[in-house]
Amino acid sequence: MAAPSKSTAPFQIGQRGTMAEAAPHRPSLNLGAPWDVATGTFMLSQDGHYYCTGGLPQVQCIAGRGNTGKSILQDSHILTVLDHFKAYIDSQELDCEFSKSYPRMNVLAASMPYLHTHDLATYPHFMLTSLGEQSGNAWFKGVTDRINEKIEAGRKSKALTFTTPFPDSRTGKEMTQLFPSVYGIDALSTFTTDVTDQIYKDSEIGDGKAQTVHMRGGGAKSQMIQQIPPLAARSNSHFVFTAHLGDGIAMDPYAPPQKKLSGLKQGTKMKYIPENVTFSANALWMVESKGTMHDSNKKPLYPYDAQDKTEGDKDLQKVAVTNLRGKYGPSERPIEIIYSMSRGVDIPATLYNFLKNAGRFGITGDNVKGALDLYPELIFTREDVRPYGRENPAWLKALALTVELLQVRQLQVNFKQHYISPKALYKALTERGYDMAKILDTRSYWVFREMEADEKPYLSIIDILIMAAGTEEHPWYALYKK
Repeated sequence: MAAPSKSTAPFQIGQRGTMAEAAPHRPSLNLGAPWDVATGTFMLSQDGHYYCTGGLPQVQCIAGRGNTGKSILQDSHILTVLDHFKAYIDSQELDCEFSKSYPRMNVLAASMPYLHTHDLATYPHFMLTSLGEQSGNAWFKGVTDRINEKIEAGRKSKALTFTTPFPDSRTGKEMTQLFPSVYGIDALSTFTTDVTDQIYKDSEIGDGKAQTVHMRGGGAKSQMIQQIPPLAARSNSHFVFTAHLGDGIAMDPYAPPQKKLSGLKQGTKMKYIPENVTFSANALWMVESKGTMHDSNKKPLYPYDAQDKTEGDKDLQKVAVTNLRGKYGPSERPIEIIYSMSRGVDIPATLYNFLKNAGRFGITGDNVKGALDLYPELIFTREDVRPYGRENPAWLKALALTVELLQVRQLQVNFKQHYISPKALYKALTERGYDMAKILDTRSYWVFREMEADEKPYLSIIDILIMAAGTEEHPWYALYKK
């Protein structure tokens, strides 16, 4: 990086000096409900749309005990942004536990509109690698080389730089970025380097020399974590990793207990993880198991289809995901996520469960059946949630918008004045001549302007609330009229 040039101008109050100014903001990559509104805010763009800044930040850690779905969550996040950005992104994931495969990743991507048409084994924008192919430090050296090549190529050619919908207050134009890159580590707790591998090679089990391996390994990880935030910021890269939680050992039983993160339970710690992870991550999620999703007969509460009625089936699991350190949204507010151990995160079940926990918010009916206020023509039961979510994209979109509407009321202090209930929103939109079918055939995640011609039109929940209020008028409103 070049040193700032020396200024010869006379010193004045208010001058910014020769230092380079930071980017006006660093929007995350949208993940969809229930993640985005909980981890960001909305920004007004030049086209009159409000775009959400939440989602996958530049540095994220998902920590949990064994068998809590943290790998599934991380894979879901990586695959979701790949699905959104298509040919305008690249990604790779380092498997430190030798548990990933391309067939498995294809299963996790099977419900995604774009990725499900691709075999990830041959997809050029995604790669799996592992510690079986190289050591952790060799992998990170390859990542830093790739990032530096990307930065240099971006300086030489504008072909790798694209236009976001977010305003740049410095130029009065829309902000541009290099294409995003995503690097995953699963898990950072089991990440090893040449140094630690050599110690094991030169030692036997129980050897005193081997007792230092975790200290040496922790130092290497700490150095890597220290480098990641500036690398990510300079290159528009996103680093995501999982970490194992376990019980801490009190060296002095009489010492007063100390907690490094207020939301982390007493006596719990991240295993073989350097302390700088706790302040380098933009989002540090803790995952806790909440058990199997069974009905009173021990059958799946939300069956995948009519044949999914096996008693004692434990495939469908619920976890509470809490952001212990959220730099872009509230911390220590848990979100329940439902995932299938065989198929991955289940979006319809997660969204419906979110509304059910909020007193069946936005659903009119009884405890057995009802209809979404934003999609009143379809009556459903809990057994319909997953099948309808797969088969009816408009209904799934209405479900997601209802969750985001609730989150606006709960979390978005700068936009609460726009809030109205789902039933009132539906009434206002239809009375103003809007076609709900057209509104529900939109996307709620941002992409580069260069991609938009091949994408569905964009509408955020804030856009829809303002359309219903009738306080503004934009040319694109006509797209949604009957």
